[in-house]
Formats: sequence, C-alpha cells, structure tokens
Amino acid sequence: NANRIYRVNLDYNYNGEAGIGANTPPPVANRLVTDYPEVEATTRVYHEGNTMVRYQEAAFDEDDILSVDSTFLTVFDFPLLEGDAATALTAPNSIVITPTIAQKYFGDQSPLGKTLLLWEYQIPCQVTGVVASPPQNSHIQFDILYSMTGHYLVERRFDWSWIWCQVTTYALLHEDANLPALEAKMPAMVEQHGSKVLEQFIGSSYQDFVATGGRWFPTFQPLTEVYLHSVNIGNQLGSLGDINYLYIFAVVAVLMLLVAAINFMNLATARATQRAKEVGIRKTLGSRKRQLQWQFLVESLTYVTLALLLALCMAEVARMVLETTISLYLPPLSLSLLGYALGIAFVVGLLAGSYPALYLSAFSPATVLKGTINTGRSAGRLRQGLVVLQFAISISLIICTLLMQQQLDYLQQVNLGFDKENVLVVSRAERAGSELATLKQMLADRSEVASVALSSEVPGSGDHTDFYQLREGDQENFLLSALQGDYDWLATMGIQMREGRYFSRDFPSDSSAVVLNETAVRQLQLEDPIGKVITYPGACGNCVQEFTVIGVVEDFNTTSLHNPIHPFALFLYHDKNYYVDAPYLTLRIAPNKAASVIALVEDAWTTYGQGTPLQYSFLDQNFASMFAWEQQLGRLFTLFTGLTILVACLGLLGLVAYTVEKRTKEIGIRKVLGASVASIVSMLSQSFVKLMLIALLVAIPIGYYAMQEWLQNFAYRTDISFWVFLLAGLAALAITLFTISYQSIKAAVANPVDSLRNE
Repeated sequence: NANRIYRVNLDYNYNGEAGIGANTPPPVANRLVTDYPEVEATTRVYHEGNTMVRYQEAAFDEDDILSVDSTFLTVFDFPLLEGDAATALTAPNSIVITPTIAQKYFGDQSPLGKTLLLWEYQIPCQVTGVVASPPQNSHIQFDILYSMTGHYLVERRFDWSWIWCQVTTYALLHEDANLPALEAKMPAMVEQHGSKVLEQFIGSSYQDFVATGGRWFPTFQPLTEVYLHSVNIGNQLGSLGDINYLYIFAVVAVLMLLVAAINFMNLATARATQRAKEVGIRKTLGSRKRQLQWQFLVESLTYVTLALLLALCMAEVARMVLETTISLYLPPLSLSLLGYALGIAFVVGLLAGSYPALYLSAFSPATVLKGTINTGRSAGRLRQGLVVLQFAISISLIICTLLMQQQLDYLQQVNLGFDKENVLVVSRAERAGSELATLKQMLADRSEVASVALSSEVPGSGDHTDFYQLREGDQENFLLSALQGDYDWLATMGIQMREGRYFSRDFPSDSSAVVLNETAVRQLQLEDPIGKVITYPGACGNCVQEFTVIGVVEDFNTTSLHNPIHPFALFLYHDKNYYVDAPYLTLRIAPNKAASVIALVEDAWTTYGQGTPLQYSFLDQNFASMFAWEQQLGRLFTLFTGLTILVACLGLLGLVAYTVEKRTKEIGIRKVLGASVASIVSMLSQSFVKLMLIALLVAIPIGYYAMQEWLQNFAYRTDISFWVFLLAGLAALAITLFTISYQSIKAAVANPVDSLRNE
C-alpha cells in the first residue's frame, strides 16, 4: 500500500524558525483516524534510542528499538515470520523481534512466549512475534518493536501535548481519498483540538498566531518520497538517501560517457582518410548512403555492447567493494537494471556513431578514389570544439574535487567553541545508579584525568529544544536548545564565559539559574542579560518555572557544522527545569594517556557498572563521523574525476598520434632545414595547449557555480579561492603536456630520412 501511505510531517513557522519536521505531537494520529473518513488507519512510532536488553545472564545494548502502535504491522507489510500481525503488539510490554535478535538471545529455540528484560528498570517484555528484518534501503530500521500501549511518554505524560513533537506518524488513506482536501482541513483540526495548548506556549491567541503567518499544521509526505527527499526534513527511524547526490553522480556518469563518446567521434573523423577509399569502393559497387550509415552505426553499437559486457562485470566488483569498504548498499544487478543499462548503451552507441556515420557516408566516390580527399576546416573545427568540451568537463571536475577537499579540510579546522581533543565520553553513565557520584569522584582523583563532568548531552549528540519566555514584557515565546551540565562541565569542555559566571556550589539558588549563549542573548535583544528571568511552562500541562540568567558563554557548536549555532541554554544538572537522566560522563584526559584512561574506565565500570555494558567514545572522533559521508563523497568524486581525465587523455593521445602521423613529412622537412627538437615539440603542442586554455575559461564559471550550490549545505563554509582555479589550470596543463609529450618528442627526435624516403 505504499501509494496510499503518507508520513505526517509538521509544517511550522514560529518565532523566526520555519520548516518542515518529520515528527508530530502524540494526539495527531488519533484525531486523524477518528475525525476524517479519508484516513483508513494511522500508526505512531517512537524511537527509544540506545536500550539495554537482558536475557538470563547476558546483557546487550540495542540501538534500534521502536515503540509502535498495534497497527504498525497492518499499515506496513513487514512480513511476520511467526505470530499474528493483528494482535502481536496489542498487549502492554509485548515485543516483536527480528531473526537476528532471536538468534542472538535464544539461539535455535523458538522465541515466542519468551521474556526479555528491557531498560535499566528490567521491564519484562514477552516476545509475541518474529518479523523479517527491514530492507537496507528502508527509512524505517528496527531490531525490536515494542508495544506503544500504555507507553509512559507517548500515552501518559504527553498524550495531551500539541508541542511535544517526538513521535513519527503515518497515515493510510482510502483509495478514493482527496489528499489536497484533507491537508486543507489540518489548520481547523489544530485550532479545534490543540489551540488551547498552543496558546499557553506561543503567548498569544491562536487566531493572532495564524493571522501573522504562524504555522503549526500537519502535512502529508508520500511514503515513496521519504527516503530520498527528506534531507531537510529529517528522520529518526533510520538512514536517509539524498536525491541531490544521486543527481551529482548521475551527472558525473553522463559526463564520463560524453567524454568517451567525444573520443570516438574525434578519432573516427580524424581517421577518415583511412576509410575514405572503403567508402568510395562500396559506393561504386552500389552501396547506398543509408546502408553505409547503418554500417558505421552498427560498428559503434558493437563497440558499446562489448563495453557494456565489461562494465557489468566491473560494476558488480565495484558494488561489492563499496559495500564492504564504506558500507554503501547497492542492489545487485536485476532485470530492470539490465534493461536500463541496455537502453543507456544503445543511446551512447547512437550518439557516438551518428556524426561519424553521417560524415563518412557523405564522401564522393570520384573524389575519394582520385586520392584528393580533403577533410576540410569544418571537421577540424568540430574536433577542436569537442576537445575543448572534453577538457572543460575534466577541469570542472578538478575544480569541484579541489574545492570539496578544501571544504572538508576547513571543517576539521573550524573553531567549535570548545576543545574536542583528549575528551573521552562514557555514554549511559546513569547505569551506575547510586554509585555514579562515587564513580565520578574516583576517576577525577586520578592523575591521568584532568577533570570529569556529568551532562544530559554532549556536543554532537543532540540537545533538547523547547519553548521559553522572558518574564519581563510581552515577549512571545521563543525556542531554546537546552542541555543540563553539572558544576564541572564548562571547564571540562573548555568553553569560555563571556560575562557573568557559571554554576557554583557556593550558590544553592543555582538550581533555578540558567546560562545562555551569545546567540540567545543576541536574538532576544538583551542588552544587560544578567539577572533577567526566563520562564519554562513545559514541565507539565499547567505549571510554569522560572530561571534567572547568571552568565553568558561564548557560542559553541552542539550539532553538525551543516547547521548554524542556535540559541542555547545551559541548566544545572537535575535542576527544577525538567528531569533528564545524565547519560554522559565526560573525562578530559592528559595528552598521550588515552590507553591508560580507557583501561582505568573499564576497570572502574566493572566495579560500579552493575553488570551493564560499557559504552565510550572520543569526542573528536564523534565529530569526525558527522562528515563521514562527505569524506566518502570526496573520495568517490576524486576517483570519478580521475577516470574522466584518463578517458579524456586517451582521446587526446589518439588525436596527437594522428596529428603526428599526418605531419610526419612536414616534421622531416623542418628538421632537414634546421629546426630543433624543442621547436618541433612546441609546434605540435601549442594548438592543444590553446584548446586547453579555452577549456579552462569555460570550466571556471561552471565549477564555481556548482561548488557554490554544494557549499550552501554547510553553515560553515570555506571561501572559494583564486588559487583553486589556478591549480586546476596548472594541473590540466600538466596533464595535457604529459599526454602529448611522448608522441611529440618521439616525432621530433625521429630521423628525417625515414619520413622523406617515400617521397
């Protein structure tokens, strides 16, 4: 039912923040299926994050646990291998697992009816079904499906909230549903059921909010578009593809094929004199022009067919290499892919063979057989134009490759606002329970550890965004990203204070204090922020909490460098704001002490970790992993650029060989008359160098525009420097001279007697 399933996104515009988000408030699903006959069924999904799972004495961390409504397995058709899809997820604390999980915990035994203990609370969950693992190209990935029935957050704590947008909602529409008409009803649904809750947060009436351009409306995205068209929307349930990168690789592939086709046309027309007599004889013996055209086209198609067979073998090898080296899943060859490949091969064969077929078949037999054929200026100009096009493509790719690498290097050097080096992060530290404070102090007392801190998140892991309000004046609610840290967190992270102070044990009132970043102060237009009070109404449905600003920190990045710095607030760990477990224990370690500190943490966790798995990572590696795809993209793009240049050089080499052969006697005469080797090499090279320089002028604006568009994906981006274009030009010049040097020098040093003795 993919053509009838839609992900329900949230179209929002509030306080300067606008966009489309992949999550919705919990009540949306029930309202859709209850109030709108167009909706046949809905299902909600909540990603539980990293969760500990126990069975008997074994304990493992599982990352892909989804809490889902009982309708999940009927809205979607993930095949159930054991159990009943209609009832498997109806009872509280029931779970459906994949075969991988079944084998991991139960071996060859049937898992049905067995119990796994989930979370640190060791909640008993009964296995009621086994579901096939989702395909790798699905945007919904899971190992365990947990029944949403009675879920603490979704169905009890935030079931009333139209602000808490943490569930992903899907709707199955009826066959005859009118989607535009349904979407048009969404503002009225929000006004009827959610306006009172929203008014509490937006600080004005719902009607005024909408009248001034505000939006908080569900919108529908076809399921078939989610995977490749959600880069700016997001997805908490698995990975996403990016249609833009598919376009990039498709363009590069087309350019490579175009360069190869240009080579074929260039060499075929350049060698026209060698086939001219064949054409003349065939025409004299009665061959028609159309027959000759088909002959040359069939020859071109034959070459391409042989190339296709080789390409299929190479593609299968490349597929396996990419899957094992960079975890890039590519589907194996199928009949549909083979059909596409045959179609592409046919088009390329016609493209490459069309001009040579028309050009060669047009020769006059009388002129050809007299030996007076002249390929003319038009053919030469066409070849020159095609050479310029080849090198413009190649130089454009060189420019793009250099700028990609420059941007990736720049991202590694950007000042993040904190010191990410020599920072070890222990995740899920709350598993130490009542021993957590003892664990922290024990680690802090070691000489290898400079400082230790607890926090609800660390930069790069995410943060909690919610609505706040200034107590003074009529300021509307505003969004703040928030993090809770203890007294030692700021020093451990190396973040600098701009004004005021950080939390201190000397001030018990700091449990009601907040520290803002510079961006928050700037956007709130606080000339004197210290002492200002912000209120937080989101801890419950009808209560408001107040926090006094005691300090301002310099801006620092909490998310990927694709995004700009947002208004940010630091609260004291376990303050009066909202309770969040502190799953991160952050250690700043002495340089070159990583191995000993890891051993220390492992030993300490054995004592204090209560038998739970230990999770740790280094902060600099976590940030580097955010750009793993861009790094892979850069390597792939460099590879494709190299292949394109290689193909272009092969064509250039053929043209140089033909030029040398055509001018052999001229070269011999020049040498007899005293020309030097250098002057002959210069004579043969200058025409190709001129073409390369023209190609450079064409390529510069193309490469500049392409990279400007790509760099828009980053909030932090390098400047496009002049030296990149200069380096690309020098590289292209070096490649050109290297390619033509062998044939040019070989012709220049040849004995003129050998070239003139046939005269």
